[in-house]
Amino acid sequence: FTSLVSYLGRVMYNYAEKYYLTASIRVDGSSKFMKDNQYATFPAVSAAWRISEEEFLKDVDFLNNLKLRVGYGTAGNNNIDDNMYTTGYGSGHYGIAGQDYITFVPGSTLGNKDLKWEKTTTTNVGLDISLFNSRVNLALDWYNNESSNLLIKNKIPTTTGYADQYQNLGSIRNRGFEIVLNTTNIRTKDFTWSTDLNIAINRSKVLELYG
Repeated sequence: FTSLVSYLGRVMYNYAEKYYLTASIRVDGSSKFMKDNQYATFPAVSAAWRISEEEFLKDVDFLNNLKLRVGYGTAGNNNIDDNMYTTGYGSGHYGIAGQDYITFVPGSTLGNKDLKWEKTTTTNVGLDISLFNSRVNLALDWYNNESSNLLIKNKIPTTTGYADQYQNLGSIRNRGFEIVLNTTNIRTKDFTWSTDLNIAINRSKVLELYG
């Protein structure tokens, strides 16, 4: 049996349709971790500036929207098997003097009471451009995702009596660009021709693994 509880608070602010701010905080609790590590806090904040609403761009007729976006936030992951903070036992048997006796035997995975939430920190910077009565729309994004305290099922020395153990080991990073272009080339009462282009460049790097 597994349970998950979450608390979320969010504040949003919009001034003159030009400046936007959103801040949130989330607290997650999972029964997959021991009591001291069950809860983790994940804050996030984002802001946007709609530059096209500024006075110095009001007279640019072909520009429908120009918005700069920035964001920073964290999220958690508890995607492991249940009860991995304890050592599981199963049924076994052994024989003495021709008699078969049922007993408990430990499983292959050693429990780890220090397990805690895996955390991913995300940074994003984006730019939205809309031109010519929204017939040309371009979105540019740069992102950087770093995951730490990775939940990994790690092989351990068999001299311990076990084969593996879930541990918080290592960190990885995903970083890249994404370009999305949408154009409406022809738009009449009876016919519409539009095109979509998406280009993504991503680089993954292991920053730390197995200590």
